[in-house]
Amino acid sequence: MKKISFVVLMTLLVNPGIDAQESFLTPSDGLTTSIPFEGIYSALEISNNTLYALEADTVYFIDLISGSTLKKLGLPDQSYKGFPSFITISPNATDVWVGYTTGDNSDDRIYYINTTDNIWNHVATFPANFDLAFWKGQAIVTGLNSSSWSDPTGIWLLDDSGQDKHRLLIALDGYSAGLDIDNAGNVYYASSYFSDNALLKWNTDDITAVMESTNDTLKAESATVLTNLPAGSYDIDLDRTGNIVFSCNKYVEDHFESFIGMWDENDSYDTLATTDLFLTHLSTWGNISLKDPGNEVYAMAYGTEIAEVHFDIPQALISVRISEAITVYPNPAVDYIKIKGKNLSKGLVTITDLNGRTVLKQEHLNSDEAINVTSLVPGNYVLTYRTNKHIYKALILKK
Repeated sequence: MKKISFVVLMTLLVNPGIDAQESFLTPSDGLTTSIPFEGIYSALEISNNTLYALEADTVYFIDLISGSTLKKLGLPDQSYKGFPSFITISPNATDVWVGYTTGDNSDDRIYYINTTDNIWNHVATFPANFDLAFWKGQAIVTGLNSSSWSDPTGIWLLDDSGQDKHRLLIALDGYSAGLDIDNAGNVYYASSYFSDNALLKWNTDDITAVMESTNDTLKAESATVLTNLPAGSYDIDLDRTGNIVFSCNKYVEDHFESFIGMWDENDSYDTLATTDLFLTHLSTWGNISLKDPGNEVYAMAYGTEIAEVHFDIPQALISVRISEAITVYPNPAVDYIKIKGKNLSKGLVTITDLNGRTVLKQEHLNSDEAINVTSLVPGNYVLTYRTNKHIYKALILKK
């Protein structure tokens, strides 16, 4: 089922929001958070260096380096009234897929938007859709595919032919939850049962077999249990190197004990951040296992702004100033770069590649100081400038 229990829902409505900068997520083991983007969104997804955020009937394209809104696309059918359920970017980053549900599951739609012509295409109707990912180019959806909340949830092969004959691939119990798929075609799902929750993996060979045989259906018992979980999950995401990050929401008496976790590649997980709110969507940027700037989890809770969870930032920092406050020049760079900005104080410069690996780190004293970049391999890098109060970021090109 997708529906939240009545008691939990009432708690969310009574306590709908907080000061996100101060109390959204409590960091664990050297983590902290900051809020780089304003606005209350319903779903988010990161692809390359772009954050795609879904707010009601509008998709925002936000540059993670500059913090600027690249464009926003509104649903042309203004007569349609649905609740956003997910946003997913196609593997080639040319299409944005979004899902909507209705209170009675009567007109629950899935659209894709071609980012070249910006046209919304209604490709399927799928009752109580929850999340979508791609298995070797084919769209896979979690949800009920039923108008009845009492029916079991599952993972389905989406029929985008217009006939809406979606095929059940994996039968599940409990609430619907997010899924993700790695490059080999292995399917990952963190369950949301009433008890005995787990991080599950179905091998690509088993998925291939059930794809080829229309009479077969996998179950939770068919999966490998990567780790048991203390509560039900809402969302899951694989970072660019395959690290698995997930959210868990545990309701205890009159509050939540929720957390963001990362599988430790054995039989347990590390806790990245905790909160007393109901966590919803999350997405990763970079390599979460590396403790360097540029490797973050972007997450949301019910009724809050987007929070950024990352490593090794001093606890006192609560704000991020994206590159509008600094200028890096020359850019593109050959031998050196300089940094200037209004009232820019002494700070630490870190340069990472687009896989999140640190390639240069040094203290920066003043605007006249040159930073030698001759050792860098030609390509794009993220420069992070940390002072005692703020973080600044900029994208640089080494020629």
